[in-house]
Amino acid sequence: MKGFRKMDEMEKYISFKCVFWTYGYMVAFLVVWVAIDLFNKVSASVPLFLFVTQMLVQNVIRFTLERQMDGKNE
Repeated sequence: MKGFRKMDEMEKYISFKCVFWTYGYMVAFLVVWVAIDLFNKVSASVPLFLFVTQMLVQNVIRFTLERQMDGKNE
């Protein structure tokens, strides 16, 4: 069974751009969903929960990875 091969620079760039635009779409969709629910005076608990938790997860992962990278450079 073959293993995974390393991505070259072009594949990494394409993958990064796909993740970037997908994440932007998801954030925009959740913001619009929350705004519509608040405008209609409906509880925005589900979209607001998803929006807040995904921002929290992103920031925790970014903070963790930055700390790991800082430790490797010393």
